[in-house]
This record gives sequence, C-alpha cells and structure tokens, in this order.
Amino acid sequence: MKRTPELAHGCRVVLEQRGLEGNGWASAWKMACWARLAEPTKALENFNYCVHNYTLPSLFSICSKAMQVDGSFGVAAAVAEMLLQSHEGELVFLPALPAAWSEGAVEGLCARGGFEVSFSWKGRTQEGATIQSRNGHKCRIRTDRALLLSSEGMKPRALRPIKGVVEFGTHPAGTYTLTIQQ
Repeated sequence: MKRTPELAHGCRVVLEQRGLEGNGWASAWKMACWARLAEPTKALENFNYCVHNYTLPSLFSICSKAMQVDGSFGVAAAVAEMLLQSHEGELVFLPALPAAWSEGAVEGLCARGGFEVSFSWKGRTQEGATIQSRNGHKCRIRTDRALLLSSEGMKPRALRPIKGVVEFGTHPAGTYTLTIQQ
C-alpha cells in the first residue's frame, strides 16, 4: 500500500465493483482486503453482511446453503487482519479498527517473524502489548508513539519511533511487554 499506492487504488476500485454480495469465503476475502487497505468501515460492512447473510447459527459460513469451512476460517483471519497486520517486516496494531469496536482485547495472535501478540485497546487507542518471540528475530512496530519496553532480566527502556517505527532485538522464547508512553 505504501510502496504502490496506484495498485492499492486499483484494489479499492475492484472491491467497490464487487460490492457486498458473494458467499462466505468471498465476504471473508473482501473483508481482509479492506482491512489491508486500512478501511475499517468497509471491512466492518463486509463482516456484518457476511454474518447476516452467509453464517449459520453455529457461526460456520455457508455457500449455496452448504456449510463452508474456508469462509469460517477466512472471517476469523480477516478480523485478525483488522486488529494486527504483520507484513513488510513490521507489526501494525489496530490498522483497521472500526469505530464500533471502541474497546477490546486479543490474545495469541500469530504474526510473521515468529511473534505471538496479545494486546488491549480502550477508546480506540492501544493500551499496551505483550509479544512472545518464537525465533529471536528483530521486532519492528509501526507507531508514532513512544513505548516503554520491558522483559524479564532486562532494565526497562524507552523506545522512540524513528520514521514511524520502533524496533528491538528479541531472544527465542523471550516475552516482551510494551507500555504506551504518555
């Protein structure tokens, strides 16, 4: 999106043309695409349409009146994409958070780079996060806010964004707590 805005614009045009109708897996796919484009209102429209038109009481998706597991898993993945994105080597918290989801929490979202992420938000603002590193890779987070990083056996330290990104080294199986600096 940042590197190829003309392609992102083309995606928006195609998604608008496709509209809301489709089936469970198509709704999930469109929802995830809107989330990747940082369009929370459109992502939520697709979520609501899917739940009301292509979802059984068991929360499984349907396609032509048959249960469809790929739509069910796809909707869960699209919700995760609304809350946390991990591409281009960085984590982005709440990239497509709808206004209706003003507060909440998630635990155990898996992110590229071998990270497991848990965090909460209130008033549509992230409150902090816990990141477990599986592989010991460098963790990069896109943010415009200063963070306080702490981990067992480590003195807490402030992280200030440089060009909108904070980064820190991790160790395999290490757990890191981030607190938003006021």
